[in-house]
Order: sequence, then C-alpha cells, then structure tokens
Amino acid sequence: MSDHERISGLLPLAAAGLLDPEEERVLRRHAAGCADCAAALRAWQAIGAGFAALPQPAVPRDLAAATHRRLAAALSAEAARRWDEVVLACLALFGWTVGLSMWAVYRMVGGGYGALVEVEWAESLVWLTGTTVLAWLTAGVAAVLAAQRRKELWRRS
Repeated sequence: MSDHERISGLLPLAAAGLLDPEEERVLRRHAAGCADCAAALRAWQAIGAGFAALPQPAVPRDLAAATHRRLAAALSAEAARRWDEVVLACLALFGWTVGLSMWAVYRMVGGGYGALVEVEWAESLVWLTGTTVLAWLTAGVAAVLAAQRRKELWRRS
C-alpha cells in the first residue's frame, strides 16, 4: 500500500477528528503537497460539517439506567442457565452413582462379596438399564422444576 493510499484512507477519520496528533500532522503535510488529497479532505470536512448541522435526536434521560437493567437481566438469565446446566450435570452424576452403588449393594446382599466379581451380564444389564432410566427421569423432573422456578422468578423481576 502506497503512502498516498494510506493517507486517502485516513481522510474520513481526519474530517471526524479521530486521528491522533502524529497521524494528523502526516496527513496535513501530505495534503499540502497533494491537490487530490487536499480536495478530498475539504469534501470530507464539508460532509462532517453537514452532519454536525443536523438536529441531534433527544436521548431519554433514563436510557443508561434502562440499558443497565436490561444488561443485568440478561447476565442474570445467563448465570441462571449456567447454574441449571451444572445442577443437571450433578443430578445425572448423582443418579449414576446411586444406581451403581445400589447395584453393588444388591449384588453383595444377594451373594456376598464374591457376587461382585462373578457378574451375570443379563441381570446386570437389566439392573443398569432400570437405574439409568430412573436417574434420567429424576434429572428430567429436576430440570422441569428448575425451569418453572426460573420462569416464576423472571415474572417477579
């Protein structure tokens, strides 16, 4: 990219007053020796002056407070969603742990410690399937209850 192309890209920023002093100095020095850039800078300054002359919309006084409230509500909702995900993961883990523990207890009560080593796969698969379904149903019910609670809290705020 040539110096002229770089300066041409800075012209709108210069007209808006957004250049740092060093860039402004380089642009002014270039525009003093380049008629095209000087004309383009004047055109951009005229456009900027036209925009400045336009009526500015009135900003509501409570816009910042309303925006802050909406942002806080969005952040709160995101935190609640993350918390629900953590709770559901913990419930699923708890369900698996209880299911496997109950299987071990069932095996020990039914046949002593040796029954833990001598696994009957068909019976174990039925037991594991049943406890898995129970764990997922428990997690599902907890998810529904958490969603209802969050919806109720959302309505109150």
